[in-house]
Amino acid sequence: TDELAFVIPVDIVVLPGGLHSTPSKLNFGTITSTEQSKKIRLSLMNSSPSPLALVEAYPEDPNPSLSIQFKSSALLPVWENVHVLTLSYAGAISGKVKGNLILRTNDSNDSPLSQMTVPFQARVLKGSISLLPGENRFKAVLKDKGGLVIGV
Repeated sequence: TDELAFVIPVDIVVLPGGLHSTPSKLNFGTITSTEQSKKIRLSLMNSSPSPLALVEAYPEDPNPSLSIQFKSSALLPVWENVHVLTLSYAGAISGKVKGNLILRTNDSNDSPLSQMTVPFQARVLKGSISLLPGENRFKAVLKDKGGLVIGV
């Protein structure tokens, strides 16, 4: 930048035409009890030239721990990020689970706009860690800048 030129830094994101999900992968994290469930909101952005509607949402393989809440025929306007569904995963069965969520739109052509796949994962690890107050001790070693121990 000087008296004749003014430089403005700009970041540009270029997306191909189609549907784009936020988040792009659904990670429910670790669930530690059968009573616990985790929810994730999913938004879609339609970068095609015309509006679409979300018609169906279902797991590729049946999964009783996954529940999907969405309004059928939710409108996906062009270039808008719209919250379309909420997913909930319950900790019923222990283990690591991976799968795909299938989203279908009203696009009648067999194109990338008619169906979208969003991967999901969850880990159910039943149990807990208990700590007793006053029974936890941590050792800290203090060193000076030269690496000499100055306290424990």
